[in-house]
Amino acid sequence: MKGNDLLSSAARLAGILASGAQLDGNMPLEMLTIAQDMVDDWQADGLKIFTVGINTFPLTIGQQVYTLGTGGNFNITRPAKISRAGMLLTGSNPAQPPEIPISVLDDDGWANIRVKNVTGNYPLNVYPDYAFPLMNLYFYQIPGLACSVVLYSWMPLSTFPDLNTTDVTFPPAYARALKYNLAVAFMAEYKLPPDPLVLGIAQEALSMLKEVNLPSPILTCDSGLTGRQGYYDYRSDTYVDRR
Repeated sequence: MKGNDLLSSAARLAGILASGAQLDGNMPLEMLTIAQDMVDDWQADGLKIFTVGINTFPLTIGQQVYTLGTGGNFNITRPAKISRAGMLLTGSNPAQPPEIPISVLDDDGWANIRVKNVTGNYPLNVYPDYAFPLMNLYFYQIPGLACSVVLYSWMPLSTFPDLNTTDVTFPPAYARALKYNLAVAFMAEYKLPPDPLVLGIAQEALSMLKEVNLPSPILTCDSGLTGRQGYYDYRSDTYVDRR
C-alpha cells in the first residue's frame, strides 16, 4: 500500500474526494502529515502495537548507563516501551547461555535503590528513563562478568514516508482501521460533519485491532498479602519483581 492510495481512499470516505477524482494542491502533503501523526499516536498505545521486538546487546564490564536509540550505545529505533528484560549470562556458558529475567523499574523503583553504584556479577534491574531522542538505561548492579541484556520492546509501526514511492505493509486488521480512522481525522481537520456510519466502522475496526493485540493476562496476588510487588513466572520458574 502506498501513501497516496490510503489517503485517497480515506478522503473518499470522509466526503472530501469524489469517486475517480484525484487529490491535488496542498491536500496530499497535508493529509500525509495527518496520517503520520495518527500512526505516531498509535505508537504510544500497547493495544495498537502488533508485536514485541527482541534485541540483545552486550554489556561492558564496569559500565552502568547505556543509551538506546538511533546512534546510541544500543543502536535501534527508540521504542515507546520496554515491556520485559533479561540477562544473557554469556560468561558462564557461551555455547548455551541462560537468560535470567530482570526487573524493569519505574521512577519509584529506581529511586528506592539507596546505593546505586554497586558492582555484582550481572545486573538485577534496569531502569529506562524514556528520554528522547536517546533513552538512558541504568543497570543495577553494575556488571562484573561478561553478559548481555535482552530487551523486549514495542515494535514501532510502519509509517508512510512519502506519497507514491514506498510500499508500506501492515499485519491483518490494520488496513481497515487505518483507512476509517484516518477518514474520521480528515473530517475533523477539514471541519466536515462527522459521518455516523464511518465513525462506527472506525471504532469497530480499532476495537478488533486491539482485541487481536490484547496480551494474555498473568495471574498475580495482591502485594499486601505477599509483601512483594511482582509475580511468579511459571515459564522461567522465577519471581519477577515489579518495584
